[in-house]
Amino acid sequence: MTSLRIPGLVFLVLLVNCASDSTGDSDGRDSGTSGAAGNGQGGTGGTGGASGNAGSSTGGSGGSTNVCQDLSGKHATSLRAAGECNPNLAADQCGVSATLVDDCGCPVLVNLSATGQLDAAEAAQDAWIGAGCGPNPCGTPCDLASDARCMQVDIGAGVCVGG
Repeated sequence: MTSLRIPGLVFLVLLVNCASDSTGDSDGRDSGTSGAAGNGQGGTGGTGGASGNAGSSTGGSGGSTNVCQDLSGKHATSLRAAGECNPNLAADQCGVSATLVDDCGCPVLVNLSATGQLDAAEAAQDAWIGAGCGPNPCGTPCDLASDARCMQVDIGAGVCVGG
């Protein structure tokens, strides 16, 4: 590498050289190798691996409004689907979920035999919580239904309710 006497240009040359020698990992969190010590004129110390900042974000949105609105909507829709039941069946379908919660963090009533809807609701809830969007304390105690049942809301369609 050629040393130039223009301080800004020397720094730029070292910065470019440092970027090509980076040992940062693929997610960009580790810094690169330190820069060259200079040529007896005090050196530049090291730039701390400028290329280490090039990685992409791997975390959640940190509660971004648009992302949270989308995830909250998907969570609510999946909870409604998990709470659908068939009032024409004699079997007891409804109960309190051990893992699913509403916006306030309270357990919800679901159709315990609807495994597909329960799995979808858990996936939506994991994304919602993982992005930092919820649950959000509502300041009221959770109302745990002691007697869950399927209430008819349309011909052949029902929803799990507490009684």
